[in-house]
Amino acid sequence: MGQFSRIALTTLALASCKPTVPPQWITQIEPEFAGANCADGGLVIHEGPDIDADGVLDEGERERASYQCAGELPDEYDGLFLGSIVVRTADDVDALAQYDGLTGHLSIVGPQLGAVTIPGLRAIGGAVRVGSRDETTVLSSASFPDLAWAGGGVELTQNPSLTEFSAPLLEAQGDLVSIRLVDNPLLTDLSSLDGLTAIGDLEITGEQATSVTLNSIAAATGTLLLQPSGDDMQVSLPAATVLGDVLIEGESALTSFSAPLAETVLGSLVVADAPQLVELSTASVRTIGGNFDLLHADGLSAADFPVLEQVDLRIKIQDNHVQTLDFPLLSSVGEGFWVSRNDALHSVDLSSLILVGNWPVLPFAIEANPVLTDLVLSPDELLVDGWMVVASNPMLPSLDPFMNVSGVTGDLTLKNNTLISVCDSQALVDSIGTDNIGTAFDGVAFNEHVGVIDLGGEVCP
Repeated sequence: MGQFSRIALTTLALASCKPTVPPQWITQIEPEFAGANCADGGLVIHEGPDIDADGVLDEGERERASYQCAGELPDEYDGLFLGSIVVRTADDVDALAQYDGLTGHLSIVGPQLGAVTIPGLRAIGGAVRVGSRDETTVLSSASFPDLAWAGGGVELTQNPSLTEFSAPLLEAQGDLVSIRLVDNPLLTDLSSLDGLTAIGDLEITGEQATSVTLNSIAAATGTLLLQPSGDDMQVSLPAATVLGDVLIEGESALTSFSAPLAETVLGSLVVADAPQLVELSTASVRTIGGNFDLLHADGLSAADFPVLEQVDLRIKIQDNHVQTLDFPLLSSVGEGFWVSRNDALHSVDLSSLILVGNWPVLPFAIEANPVLTDLVLSPDELLVDGWMVVASNPMLPSLDPFMNVSGVTGDLTLKNNTLISVCDSQALVDSIGTDNIGTAFDGVAFNEHVGVIDLGGEVCP
């Protein structure tokens, strides 16, 4: 071995014996915004080893955290007010000028303020609350020209004079902003929220203006609760492609809901007890991750979903005045499909449906639709993982659409369809095969109480 090699090996051995210096343990203080750890915000003290020696505790270096909440500390830290603030007077507004933000909630209430502008305030850890059910508020406008973040969302509650709310820089950062509008009868313009492209929950309840439009929202992934009172109320999300749960219910006075570009409903789409709804503009929806319920929607004349392909849970269309149900691309429904007691329904298109599940939650039921004459089912095999009921449809001319049903894992009921004879019903039973009724798709038979065939007590001669 040459002299150079011996020197290199000696150097390497000495280097390998050099003791490792442990990383310095450091502390890092940051604002803690209103939430589970501090109701009105405060400070969080992070501790941990500074492994990369950059003087900053990164996420992977934080081993312990402790909290000091508002009320346990001085009011101010690094330009932030630690806690929540209630604004009732002009002096309260002026006092906010010294802060860039606050860790808790900001509430503007009371009868002394007509119009409010709060510049310089950039971050609010809790909610922006304008108005209150507990105090009379006469505010006509509220402007936050520099506000970029409100962790608890925007709540506008019982503002009889409010015509404008402005926060043009507000945008989604981390947790999505939620919007709550309750009893704001004059508030028509929310265009100053056009910086928001994504929101969490949207609640519109009580007496509202005739129209609420959120032009820039591409995703509203929380719960949309649309339960206004009043007359001719319309809600529009013209740019939204993703929705969470959409709930139009509880004697809602909504007349129109429009989300024409929405392709995905992550949760359920429920219209229940909405007698004034005449327009449901959701024609681009392809998938619904929960239920699709249409119940007591007396004003709708049609429920047409031309590109809907899948509903993960159930479809229930009941007690409506709809004339047509158009689901030409729908191929699967996870937990039953119930079409019943729709007094004006004459046409149903299910021309791609091949699977209805799942036993034993809800049936595949076409029942008590007095003027139903036109029913289209898939020309391919249709598997019904549950009961199947075709009953009390006096104008239904034939059971031919069901002749491609290849299995029914529950009971089969075919009765009280005036124009269909018991022999026609028996022919459908024969087409499915008694071995395929009351039998799981893996061929395992259920107990003797499953697989009952009910033809209304009649027998084909």
